[in-house]
Amino acid sequence: MTPSGPHFYLPSRSPTHATIKIVLKSLNHAINEPSSSSPLILLNPRWSANEILYAIRSICPNDDISSVVLYHEGSASVPSEIPFLKSLRELATSTYDAPSAIHLPSPVIVLFTSGTTGKPKGVKLSLRSVLFQSFAKTRPPTSYDSDTALYLNIPLCHVGGLISMLGVGNSYSSHIEVGIFSPTGSPLPDGEVGVIGTRGPHVMDGYVGCPPQQPSEFLMTNDLGYFHVPSSTFCFVGRANDTVRSGGETVVCAEVEREVMRCALGLRECASFGLEDPNTARGEVVCVAVVPSAGKLRLSDFEGVLKSRWGLASYKRPRRFYQLKELPRNSNGKVLKAALRLKFGGRSRL
Repeated sequence: MTPSGPHFYLPSRSPTHATIKIVLKSLNHAINEPSSSSPLILLNPRWSANEILYAIRSICPNDDISSVVLYHEGSASVPSEIPFLKSLRELATSTYDAPSAIHLPSPVIVLFTSGTTGKPKGVKLSLRSVLFQSFAKTRPPTSYDSDTALYLNIPLCHVGGLISMLGVGNSYSSHIEVGIFSPTGSPLPDGEVGVIGTRGPHVMDGYVGCPPQQPSEFLMTNDLGYFHVPSSTFCFVGRANDTVRSGGETVVCAEVEREVMRCALGLRECASFGLEDPNTARGEVVCVAVVPSAGKLRLSDFEGVLKSRWGLASYKRPRRFYQLKELPRNSNGKVLKAALRLKFGGRSRL
């Protein structure tokens, strides 16, 4: 007999028929029997056992994992603490047995963020959100229809992979709003860089353990962008928390990184970040960690080349340089800026 605790699903890295069947069975159950449905909780197969265990504990009431069931496809990272382990492939061929409710009344699916700025957070997706996002795939540039043959190489624990899979054969009705806002939530005029906000039926219901997202409110995405009037183009700039505040100016790290790579030869990659500057009134100083393509760089020579070729405002130019063999990354391959700040004497922004 299957325990009545929360059910978690750890698919393989590449989507399989088994995982797709489980997703479709779960959504079908949520549509036909909403009163007895419980969310499908998908975990990242690239996580370590400790990361998987953290995500499971964040969902379970009172941190109780004694009745947790984890369905997996032979992953080597299965936590030994989980009491009930079952085969996801066997479940896909059996009659769907919905898990008991776990105090998440509205979502049909829970995915987790990658934890770039901290620990992974559970994202609650309602049936409305999942359907509208999948409907959007029928519009340009993807324009999916019932004849689309989809090569899906994105894990279904990522919203992009999940929505792409569900998008084939759907239709779409547009009720999506997008705006640009100041850090305090005030709308900004066209052309000004600000935080991207969006609202509509596609928006998530909020994070697990946090107040729900209200449908009438704009969801602030933590991304920066602006509307370019001459071309009627909506432009993405970078992450709102991936900036440096120096001398009263905001420096977008992605812009610094692109310019460093343009100016300097012999770099495989780089990452820009900010550190406190106690010796001046600038607040933070722009820093860059570089990974050479081969061998080692002489940082003094590198700084000279950068200064002579720099094409952005002078306040955006890095003042401190660090050389690494590789950049710190999480299990999804994203650079961990917080780890760089801590490594070189800064403090976490969390």
